[in-house]
Amino acid sequence: MTCIILILLIALPMIRQYQLNHKIDYRFVIPVIISLSSAICWMQATKNVPPSAVSTVEQYKEAKLTVLHHPGEILKSLGISLINPLDLTNDKHDTGRNIQFFTGAEYTQLPFAVMMPILFAVVLLVLYRNKNLPEFHIAEITATAAIIILFYTLTCTGLIVSWGGVALGSYASGLQSRYFIPIYALVCLLIPNLGILVIDRKKIRIFISALIGWSYSGLLLAHLFVFPWQL
Repeated sequence: MTCIILILLIALPMIRQYQLNHKIDYRFVIPVIISLSSAICWMQATKNVPPSAVSTVEQYKEAKLTVLHHPGEILKSLGISLINPLDLTNDKHDTGRNIQFFTGAEYTQLPFAVMMPILFAVVLLVLYRNKNLPEFHIAEITATAAIIILFYTLTCTGLIVSWGGVALGSYASGLQSRYFIPIYALVCLLIPNLGILVIDRKKIRIFISALIGWSYSGLLLAHLFVFPWQL
């Protein structure tokens, strides 16, 4: 699915370039071919492999048909999965899966002092380059938003059918924040030009580098030491 979404991401600049000069750069074509071939090879290699440890291939196929026949229930699951409190999903692992973007991982959850600097660095990078973002028209904004919504929809649907369809109409158990890494950049493209002007670019680059260096140093140390401390 990620490969297919990547094709859609590449399609946006391809369409824009074609509108401007009626040409398509070969550098766009290469990743499209690679993404498409990777998706086809993966689907062929896994077509007879159960998608999860709790459902068979037959249950998976039956769940896909169930989803197709109950689109209203899928819409219900999409809405619930956006706002459902994580401690009320009946799966103790869902909290760890959702906060991993802010803690570094599901199980080795890094503390605030390690993760906050790099998250702050990401925010600063977005604001720093906000003035350089392309000016999107309505059609491009709509296409970008549609890709984000489609990615979320396919991710939730894939999880529901992989568990045999038992979660249809309720929370899509198994959602992990890392699944959405491919579309975080797209979300940033939807931020309007805020007119932010950075006067001292060198200073902010140094500051951002220092924040990233701090977090990665903490990440390294957290995996080098043994916890709890052995006296």
